[in-house]
Amino acid sequence: METTPHPGASMPTRTTTVVPDRLAAHRARLEHARAGQVGRHVTTLPGLAARLAGGFLRAPMSDELERALQPPPDLRSGDYGPGDPGPGGHAAGGLASIAMLPGFPRAVASTLLGAWSRGIDIAAQAAADGAHPRWNDLRTLEAAAIAALPPGAVAPPDLVRAALERVRHAPTLIGSVTLERLADVEPVYRPLISALSDVVPVTWLQPGTATNTHQDWLSANVEVRHDDTATPDVHPVTCADPEHEVREALRWARRHLSEGRAPAELAIATASIATYDDLMHALARESGLPLHAAAGWSALVTPPGQHAAALAELVVRGIDQERVVRFVRTGLAVGNERLTALSDDWSRMLPEEATLNSPERWRNALDAPAVDAPPTRRDVAALILALVDEVHAVCEGAPPDALGARWLSGAARALWERALSSGPAAGLDLSLAGTRMSDGVDPATAIVWAPAATLVGSPRPFTRLLGLAARSWPRRGASDPLLPDHVLGPLAPLRPDRAARDRADFDALLRSSASEVVLSRPRRGLDGRAQAPSPLLRSFPPARDVHPAAPVEHAFSEADRRQARPAEFAAEPRAVSALTAWRAWQRSELTAHDGLVRRDHPALAAATGRRHSATSLRLLLRSPLGFVARYALGWNEPVLDDAPFTLDPLERGSLLHDVLERAVVRLEASGGLAASTLADRERAVDAAIELVRADWELEHRVPPAVLWTATLADTRRQALAALDAPFEPLPDQRSFVEVPFGGQGRAGSRSATAAAPWDVDARVTIPGTDVEVGGYVDRLDLAADGTRARVVDYKSGSAKPPADLDGGKELQRALYASAVRSLLGAGIEVEAYLLHTRTGASAPLHDPDRALTMLATATRTALSSLAAGRAIPGPDSFEDYAEVRLALPADADLYARRKAEAILAARSEIDAAFEVGA
Repeated sequence: METTPHPGASMPTRTTTVVPDRLAAHRARLEHARAGQVGRHVTTLPGLAARLAGGFLRAPMSDELERALQPPPDLRSGDYGPGDPGPGGHAAGGLASIAMLPGFPRAVASTLLGAWSRGIDIAAQAAADGAHPRWNDLRTLEAAAIAALPPGAVAPPDLVRAALERVRHAPTLIGSVTLERLADVEPVYRPLISALSDVVPVTWLQPGTATNTHQDWLSANVEVRHDDTATPDVHPVTCADPEHEVREALRWARRHLSEGRAPAELAIATASIATYDDLMHALARESGLPLHAAAGWSALVTPPGQHAAALAELVVRGIDQERVVRFVRTGLAVGNERLTALSDDWSRMLPEEATLNSPERWRNALDAPAVDAPPTRRDVAALILALVDEVHAVCEGAPPDALGARWLSGAARALWERALSSGPAAGLDLSLAGTRMSDGVDPATAIVWAPAATLVGSPRPFTRLLGLAARSWPRRGASDPLLPDHVLGPLAPLRPDRAARDRADFDALLRSSASEVVLSRPRRGLDGRAQAPSPLLRSFPPARDVHPAAPVEHAFSEADRRQARPAEFAAEPRAVSALTAWRAWQRSELTAHDGLVRRDHPALAAATGRRHSATSLRLLLRSPLGFVARYALGWNEPVLDDAPFTLDPLERGSLLHDVLERAVVRLEASGGLAASTLADRERAVDAAIELVRADWELEHRVPPAVLWTATLADTRRQALAALDAPFEPLPDQRSFVEVPFGGQGRAGSRSATAAAPWDVDARVTIPGTDVEVGGYVDRLDLAADGTRARVVDYKSGSAKPPADLDGGKELQRALYASAVRSLLGAGIEVEAYLLHTRTGASAPLHDPDRALTMLATATRTALSSLAAGRAIPGPDSFEDYAEVRLALPADADLYARRKAEAILAARSEIDAAFEVGA
């Protein structure tokens, strides 16, 4: 049905506004909408060409080019220049040697877009006489990229040619054209603008006041105007460093908002956002201010980016427990439907200390309970094993595309695909790190954070410019990495003069910000080096220095408010405690911050009343502060490495004890250790090694395969050295290993197959005290008549022969001898040895009675000292790898020297018990 327009109505006039980027497009559309204008089309130069060209043609996006170049074409053949080896790909121009590196498709896409925008015919350059061989590689890459582009996407030169053929339709299709705030027109689009000016009105509203010096191409029909005539208030300031600049910028924004200005009136910009981006993201989130990042945020700071990065880490660095758990956790955070069957605590079904770095180890960990497990547990195991198997297949060379399709969704999957288009699977983590995501914030309702070049297209009344240092604004020029200036020769550089562009952007922002411009520069960089002011600041008054501790009128967040008000913060209990601790650490006498507590503290009483081991007694005697940290406060050293390159000394000792225990149990079951031959011991140790390998891979964090095999080989040598130790066999000797005493029970001891020679739950105390002790005797040899015993403590560390107690460092021999006498009768003759498994050397306890007397005296004294409230550092507290060292001041050595006299005085009675002087 046809309709007749109202007699008083008029058809809207079609006009087209060409803007430089998306932020400017959003601004222009909003302005048209607020003015009630219709028939206004807002686009970019590629969009203008596409509208004229018709047929659903368009210019390709950068990520489409990257995907089209993945994998890159074969660059090892073709026409190479004279003297170039060609197929080797290693000549000056050849790109074959780097074609499979991460980021290569992204670099090629940037180069192609640059060459196209500058109007450079790559094929013609490659065919020219004496052409550099790099042009031949780029011709191959260009042809491959164009052939693989999605339907409708064509190279800009082809798009412009198609548009020029239809320029006669411009009055109907696009109407009058306004180039709004474009700093320049790329050479490839200049013929189109000139041709349009012959058929429709074309106006160019240039930013800034300087006339573009490269306008020889410009038709006389194009009207050029400079409308930036603002004279804002300009305030130069200096800040301590880039972080301080960001803080001051957010405080500045908060002040303007509190004065009634809209977020859309405010903008923060810098020449290059790389230095400031992470700082701005973190502090803006903390502030809660509405802020739009015009360039987006790094994908890695977003939840979908973290999820995609977790899968990339599995592919690049391999499977392990921590990475799988992280992938599931990030997936649940973004609502990954494939993982909804898993609960937040699903990982509790995994052995906490296991190194699960292969599908076989995961299957051993998850399949073992499958028969008795409920259906939900079996479903979880099946899902995780499917993930592990698929990731392992990609690690072995399978295509990674399907992995992302099956295990990612939404934005995370899009990021994965984009990262794959930028490089091979081996570089996924690097590709993701260079990917950015839109923040989804409407710029019309938010403060804008943008590169200066972007803000030129969308100026705001109140602007703060950051990073005005000599090296960062204006920036130094940089040539294209694949088409450097020496390859281009007389051709114009692909990238415009960056320093000149930065100067022009600075001028444009000064002229277009109607009310206020703050010019901020750091006095030092993030690396601490002094920063000279930018030459752009020479015409302005001296900058005002802003001190980081200066009073703040408008804090941008709660944390900033507390930091900005020292008097308020100083009254808080945490601040009072911190200041008191700092002052106490500077004094030579002992204070509460050195470990002095009230007498008979219940937490200390509970810790000292426990059943003690050789480890806890050593801490009590040589590091009371460490004893309190572990047994009263419950501090434990965290495990920081899921797949360590080596076992720490404690774990190495546990591994050796495990092998020796299994080997001796096997030997005792087939004639006894004392009667065994070298071949018997080797077979027993080899069998033990295989059992230990399987159990430790399931229950502990072990090194990578090659290092783990070497560790087991070293453990085998030590185990054989220990079993070959030339101890005199006792009459009809029986040997026991890992024998529990003092109520330790038999949990974890594989020697339970042979009956322990005593009641393992019987109470054992240090003679002359009420201090209960318990533990495991590494090895116990007993004569059949019960008159003689030998206890052996294995040591895999230094072979330096210790004194009997060594000032409290070496307590096992004395404790083991005491336990044997307590449980088998005081009349038994006990020998106690320390055996160094690396050398086979042994060190006897020369005088057990004297050693036990010293130990009893020292223990009573240490308990009395702790009950009196002296939970202070001791000699072991200052060792490099002491767990409690973290609780000491950063310069622990200086602290030790400052407090040495007071500490020695406080523990003089303990030292005297060991007959060691201060």
